Amino acid sequence: MLNANPSHPRWLDVAGCAAPYAAVLIGLYGLRSAWCSILLYHLGIVACLLAARERHMLREALAGFAALPLVALGAGCLLAGPLVYVLWPVMELRHGGLAGWLAEYGLAGRSWPVFMVYFAFVHAWLEELFWRGFLRRPGAGVSALDMAFAGYHILVLRLVIRMPWPLVAFAVLAGAAWTWRRITGKYGGLAVPLITHVVADISVMLAAHVLAR
Repeated sequence: MLNANPSHPRWLDVAGCAAPYAAVLIGLYGLRSAWCSILLYHLGIVACLLAARERHMLREALAGFAALPLVALGAGCLLAGPLVYVLWPVMELRHGGLAGWLAEYGLAGRSWPVFMVYFAFVHAWLEELFWRGFLRRPGAGVSALDMAFAGYHILVLRLVIRMPWPLVAFAVLAGAAWTWRRITGKYGGLAVPLITHVVADISVMLAAHVLAR
């Protein structure tokens, strides 16, 4: 079962929560590189996990499998991509500009499919290991951690889609973070959040790929 009272120092939690914000500001806003941004973020996650020395978390990532929430939540996550595709004409910041945006941030040519695979699998796995594993907290209500997880996405999405859609995405992602956290606590592991997070990211990446063609 997951330990609801982690022993790692509080400053490590704060540093971890700040990692995606710093990575986006440096990578996307400063260097205009999607790869730099995501790798800096993941470096921050790995540094926190190594500093805390919580090796048991790798085992817990495979625990907590439950068929009913997996199917129910997985179905909702699978719809993420089609929803983005349908709403894209009213959301896009620059009409017909997704392919140009991807190229502008270093995701042209072969880099884009590699990024898609990395984002869908490595990114989703590391985020669940960190946000619902390392930063696990009990509680029924939406927590500051749920909002911190959703919040950094606003910095990313405001470069791609027009307001108020980044705020809508924030609400959806905060709800997803709460749901994943509750499922982790109830079933004692990260299996369901990890699998459904991967499903959501694959769905969104495929939609982005179609839109960028």
